[in-house]
Amino acid sequence: MRLHLKPESIDFLSGDRLAGSYCYADPFKNYVHPLNTPEGYTVSLKSPADHIHHKGLMYGLRTDQINFWEECSTMENELVGRQRHMEFVSMVSEGSSVGFVQNVWWERRRGSPVFLERRSVHCAVEQGRFVWEWTSELQAQEEIKLVASQWSKPDRNGRLVNYHGLGLRFRPEFADADKKMLRLDGETTSFLDALGRESGEVQFLANLGGAEPARGVGVNLSATPRTGLFAMDNPFVYLSLGPTILGGFRVRSGESICNAYKVTIFDLI
Repeated sequence: MRLHLKPESIDFLSGDRLAGSYCYADPFKNYVHPLNTPEGYTVSLKSPADHIHHKGLMYGLRTDQINFWEECSTMENELVGRQRHMEFVSMVSEGSSVGFVQNVWWERRRGSPVFLERRSVHCAVEQGRFVWEWTSELQAQEEIKLVASQWSKPDRNGRLVNYHGLGLRFRPEFADADKKMLRLDGETTSFLDALGRESGEVQFLANLGGAEPARGVGVNLSATPRTGLFAMDNPFVYLSLGPTILGGFRVRSGESICNAYKVTIFDLI
């Protein structure tokens, strides 16, 4: 594999195929889009009309004062935050696994950073699949209260499940797929039953009969340490893992939050 560094993004290439493009110059978030299968089918969706802030594979959180997710204020007196690319600390441009380590400031608009993030994003080809590894270590620069969204979704027991963390917005045809399947640690389940569950691996499979040409696509997600899962398939498919999926918490100044994620994208034969 190899990297192609451009003024606003980095392409991850396997031969002449684009595995994904990481945008580091967005005004609000760094993200991966397009996110492709090895056969070249794009899985991700960026900035649809219903949720303009959904940008492919993305990472975001919210505090009780600053919104690093919606890219606009959604509550009274809430500030809008941004992830600002500072520098690439290191980069592996060629080899079996390519990627970079990046310093990112999470800051108020025209303000000092509330988090300093060391982010690592790498991609490799393993057994004909694209395997992405994304690690985010955020160090708080002040005491912070992380919060869940006011639009968190209730599970079957009425517990609210948040969607902040590393999330993937899928293309519209995934919601309409005739055959789609969600598995947690190999066990088939419904999206509602999966909501809020903690598992070792989440697998989503879909047979996109309406695509041209028709194809099957699979996505595996996991997090270390394990987190809760946000899962929905109506009116669109969205999956996310993150530290505040099951609720917010306080982080003292100088403390760090670290989560490592693996995202595997593949074609179904």
